[in-house]
Amino acid sequence: MKTDSQKVLVYGLGRSGMGVIRHLKKLAWSGAWFDAKPNPDGELEAVNHGFPRVNTLEPKDFDLVVAAPGVMVQNPDLEMLRGAGLPVIGEVELAYLTTSTPTIGVTGTAGKGSTTALIAHLLRSQSINALEGGNFDPPLLEIVDACEVAVTELSSFQLERIDTYRPSVAVITNLGVDHITDHGSLERYHAAKWRIAQNLIPEDSLVFPASIVLGRETRGNVVRVLESGDILDLTAKTLLELSKLPVGIHPMNARLAVTATLLYLEQLQKSVNVEVLKKALLEFKGVSGRFETIAVIDGTRFIEDSIATRTLAVQAALENAPAPIAWIMGGRDKLGLFEKQSELPKMLSLVKHKVAVILAFGESGMIYAEYFKSAGVKIVDLSLEKDGEKALEKAVNIGFDLAQGGSVLLAPLGTSFDLFPNYKARGAAFKSAVKKLEFRSPQPSAPKNRGAP
Repeated sequence: MKTDSQKVLVYGLGRSGMGVIRHLKKLAWSGAWFDAKPNPDGELEAVNHGFPRVNTLEPKDFDLVVAAPGVMVQNPDLEMLRGAGLPVIGEVELAYLTTSTPTIGVTGTAGKGSTTALIAHLLRSQSINALEGGNFDPPLLEIVDACEVAVTELSSFQLERIDTYRPSVAVITNLGVDHITDHGSLERYHAAKWRIAQNLIPEDSLVFPASIVLGRETRGNVVRVLESGDILDLTAKTLLELSKLPVGIHPMNARLAVTATLLYLEQLQKSVNVEVLKKALLEFKGVSGRFETIAVIDGTRFIEDSIATRTLAVQAALENAPAPIAWIMGGRDKLGLFEKQSELPKMLSLVKHKVAVILAFGESGMIYAEYFKSAGVKIVDLSLEKDGEKALEKAVNIGFDLAQGGSVLLAPLGTSFDLFPNYKARGAAFKSAVKKLEFRSPQPSAPKNRGAP
């Protein structure tokens, strides 16, 4: 433990906040919590752990504030508490301060969850007790005491609340457009991502694609990973031909994950078992709900990527999905000024060469689809269907008929909040629609003019 006992205010009682309270209970620290709209189950558990709810925030009653990542940095309550001299941190900083378990930190605009899971999977193949968590289930504090190394997905919001946190290996998958409203500008969003490198020392490594310009000074060992080529290499030796990677592993995520794994093994002075590493790559099943193949029916693959609401994530999905693709897209727009984003021209090329039909649903489906008309792709307007489950059922059925031998891909681009409570519910509706297809065959109407790019 790196700090003495503290009295802590836990601000926000969601998944992260409950992880914090369970961890504080183990530390025998005291405190209370505040949430304007608490989950009843979480409220009961927190109270049972000895953490009561407070309705009035009194800085003098606490030594430290741990805020949930969903609470904006500029929140007036947090600004008041900071102004009164209280440190305001997040669960990542708390884990670093109170445990000795090393971490590998992974951030980026897209692909960070899959890369996190793949690194942990590869390390386990090398007999390292690695567990993944952080920005996706489970929270970092739920795993950090149960492993040799915690591989941690880090959002920009989590990184805004680090102070001394230092991962042994830091990975940035890519930097695109996201969370502009929350951060105020693209520059501030990217600056939050680069905070992952701020405390590195020469023994640590910072890994990122070679095309990205280093965004801040760091004392860490900078490792730039090339983004081209047909193989994954290992010390000038072929590890695996990229064509043999399982569907669901983006080649760049694989390159970054292998590099991070090798760097961490090097820090441990542990040799790598190349054949076992290769086998682990081939066996990786991906992350549930993130470019997940949920069925293959009559040679057509059904891929659920409901969490893909960033242009880079959707681009990666289109790159990896087998052609011809029936692309289900739409939802509520969070991107703004859609046509001005720099990632779109490459996506347009992918649509032109790989997509057989766009199935546009929800508030913004047809707005998005308009951009891709120039690719000459067939567009089906499902935006008049206001029942989300019915809209996806229609899309799945049409896609099954028009993408025979290819894939039906849910990579929405828009958020779920127009027709669903969250992206998981949207993904569940897609899976339910696919399950119903198991009892019918596609109609013989699939286009033959769009194959592999």
